[in-house]
Amino acid sequence: MSQSSDFGTFIGTDPETQTVVVVFPQPVKQLVLTTVQAQALATALMQRVLLLENSEGAE
Repeated sequence: MSQSSDFGTFIGTDPETQTVVVVFPQPVKQLVLTTVQAQALATALMQRVLLLENSEGAE
């Protein structure tokens, strides 16, 4: 159930601790987030992806 992208690999959620584990490429090895932090990060990453897609399409 892992998803990979340029930003990192989404490993999954831990319902017990309400955290999300994301593994990023070097130098950051592993990042454990709370659900709220993960949602904020995902939102920021999606906005960044949309901005990149929009800027590429505008050229």
